[in-house]
Amino acid sequence: MKNSSFTLEQRLQTFILGKYEIWSEENMSKSLKDIVPPHLQQKALDSIPDLSRFIVKKGKEYFDSERGKRRLEDMLDDFFKERGKLINLIQMFIGNEKLIDKIKPEIIKFFEQSRTIDILSVMLVKEMGNGENRGSGEKR
Repeated sequence: MKNSSFTLEQRLQTFILGKYEIWSEENMSKSLKDIVPPHLQQKALDSIPDLSRFIVKKGKEYFDSERGKRRLEDMLDDFFKERGKLINLIQMFIGNEKLIDKIKPEIIKFFEQSRTIDILSVMLVKEMGNGENRGSGEKR
């Protein structure tokens, strides 16, 4: 009795995973177009502009945060570790300012441009089209 809920949870998880594996094997060669009903495909297409706005908003918030700034600094450090003297050359042009203080505002500007949402929307529509053809043997 003590472990009955744990055992029930394990059995349920095993059952669901088993059903998923069977479904996945049966549908592996099908395209999304064959699996997803047309009304859901249209709903997904219609939601792409909102999804793009959400992604851009979250990207801007992330890079505007301290955590995002630290991550960007780490990425820049890794980039310049591999390029040796390039950082010294860049440092000569920007003076005593840290490179991150020059790059971060430009990344924020990128996220603030309306074209960024348009670009992302186009990419998502294209990827959705690629997803429709996956499984049918077509390559990207």
